[in-house]
Amino acid sequence: MSKTIVDPRAEAMKYLNQHKLLALFDILGARLAKEKPQHPNDFISEELGRIAQLKASGQPVTLFSKEDVETLFSTFDITGKGFVSPLQYRKALTAVGIQDETVAVPAQDRIDQALFVDSLYAEIIKRAF
Repeated sequence: MSKTIVDPRAEAMKYLNQHKLLALFDILGARLAKEKPQHPNDFISEELGRIAQLKASGQPVTLFSKEDVETLFSTFDITGKGFVSPLQYRKALTAVGIQDETVAVPAQDRIDQALFVDSLYAEIIKRAF
């Protein structure tokens, strides 16, 4: 009778990924770093309550809101003309931690604000907790 050797690290990663806990930790860690609460344990408890409410109502739990993505567009639209290049769009994806683009953006020289916001936010939603 041969015994299968189980890699505890692989099992732990499988569990963390299966329950999207790494995404949860990323969101909590980023919120802590942004807010710098005086009482971090209380803050985490409140955030977990907020996340539970969002999930219960069927809303995605993300680090970035659609308004954040609109602000990000303004950061990349340095000329203020209402569009960015595909390269700027890819850099914006990287700025929010997205390495592998899954939402197809039409091949064009310019990406306007609506397309930028809708596409980038769709990428964020796909990775929501």
